[in-house]
Amino acid sequence: MPSPFDVALAQADATIQQVIMSEYKINGKPYQAVYDEIPREIDPTGYSGSLALNGSYRTLTLFKTQGYKPRREDVVMIDGKRYGVTGFGYRDGYLVLQVE
Repeated sequence: MPSPFDVALAQADATIQQVIMSEYKINGKPYQAVYDEIPREIDPTGYSGSLALNGSYRTLTLFKTQGYKPRREDVVMIDGKRYGVTGFGYRDGYLVLQVE
């Protein structure tokens, strides 16, 4: 029988999936995930001292318990656009995919 702590964690994960996560397709299969896109910055150029923007850094974060096994070049559909997995990493119970 699971401990009260494990039950509370499972309930929190279920709430996160229902409230925060959206459905995205990876290789045609639906997964609940959180999409994030931030500007990619590179070192200062010239004399201005400001950072130059160089595209976007896109990530898709999902629970490892969903069973997805990441591979480079897997196809991810985000808002009707096709992206490929270019990298991935694990953090606690999460899988973070880098997509381009």
